[in-house]
Amino acid sequence: MKETKKEKIIREKNQEETSDGIAGLSEWISGRILYLCNEYSLTYRDFAQKAGLSKDTVHNLIYRNSYPTVSTIAKICNGFGISISDFFSDAPFSEIQSLTNEEYCIVLEYRQTDAPKKDRLLTYWAGLNKKLPEDILNRDDI
Repeated sequence: MKETKKEKIIREKNQEETSDGIAGLSEWISGRILYLCNEYSLTYRDFAQKAGLSKDTVHNLIYRNSYPTVSTIAKICNGFGISISDFFSDAPFSEIQSLTNEEYCIVLEYRQTDAPKKDRLLTYWAGLNKKLPEDILNRDDI
């Protein structure tokens, strides 16, 4: 599910051309699909087949921030076996719904990484910012 350079440029251009509220909704839907695919261990291609959607439709929803129709949202929910209400209000996702797609993908990758690699990532991040790992973990603004 890696985004190509071209897809990233298109997605960013689409975000610039829409209002914040609408762009935020399409990003939220994109992130929600990515989150659920991760939860169910599905590639977006496998999910597309399960939901009865074309791979292009799911790809566009995730990477181009397309706006799904109501019937497409119903198919998405059926593909995951959840209600529309669950799709829009699931608590685990609401905690991170304000993240961009890039931030969200980083969080997902981090969560799937083992403890030694997480320690190395934290040390690397701290070094980039000329801080100690403890300084990053003990922030007051979080």
